[in-house]
Amino acid sequence: MRFRLCEGLLIQTIFILLSKVHVTQNARGHKLSLQLQRVECRIYDESSIKSLNCSLRRDNITKEMVLDADLTLAQQINNVKCKNTIVFERNGVTHKFHELEVDICQALSQRFDFYLFRLILDEVHRVTNLPLQCPLEKDFQYYLRSFTLNSKDFPQFLPNMKWSCYNNFSTGKRLGMTFDVFGSLTRIKG
Repeated sequence: MRFRLCEGLLIQTIFILLSKVHVTQNARGHKLSLQLQRVECRIYDESSIKSLNCSLRRDNITKEMVLDADLTLAQQINNVKCKNTIVFERNGVTHKFHELEVDICQALSQRFDFYLFRLILDEVHRVTNLPLQCPLEKDFQYYLRSFTLNSKDFPQFLPNMKWSCYNNFSTGKRLGMTFDVFGSLTRIKG
């Protein structure tokens, strides 16, 4: 049990210190592949959310799976929170990597110190029509097109693992929707 805890802390530390990593000779012999494998989204509060669609598709150029999503609100929203939980599974053992509750209205214009969230938010801004501040308007279709994360932004020595990113969006105390993404990290000998 202690080994599993240490392994989880080690991988968490690797992500936190990502920007200061020096690639070793052994790591250069491998290529890391980050793959999106599944996405699930669900509406819980139809009085706030009119429609929500999410899917994965293969990009014509890179041949990688990319994430697309569409969201239309039933009412204007000025206050929305997201509880984000990231877990990974390695050798059949699941570890909670990170958990954070974020005010989406603030996050739209904020830069995160946590490297992984910064990568995700930078990509969201690149491939979406979300505004940089609230309110989020009703009857307007917000979209996310061809969302992906570049494997080159992660340390090449990370081990093979499956990962899950759970996102619960709520207004006040009401759960409005969930948006969960699942994938894997695989080392490929280069």
